[in-house]
Amino acid sequence: MFPYRDANPSERLPIVTVSLIIINVLIFIQEVFMGESLEGFLMSFGVVPQKWLYVGQSPELSLSSLLFSYFSSMFLHAAGIILISILLPRKPSPTS
Repeated sequence: MFPYRDANPSERLPIVTVSLIIINVLIFIQEVFMGESLEGFLMSFGVVPQKWLYVGQSPELSLSSLLFSYFSSMFLHAAGIILISILLPRKPSPTS
C-alpha cells in the first residue's frame, strides 16, 4: 500500500498515488456499467489460473500476455466496498 502521508511536510502532490487512485476508480466505474460484457472483460484483463497451465501451448497464451493480465488485474475490483477499503488510509497497527 502506498503511503498517503508522513510526518515530514511535503512540498509536492503525490502524483503517482493520486494517479493510481484515479485509475482504480475509473476502471471500477467502467466495470459497473459494462453489463453483459463484464465477463469477457474480466477474462481478458483478469488473472485466470487455468491459462497459466497452458502457457506456450497456444499462440494467444504467451508469457507476456499472461504477465500483462497479472498487472491489469490489480485494477479490477469485485465490489465497491473492496475498492473503498483499499483506498482509504489506515492507521498502522502496533505490530507493524
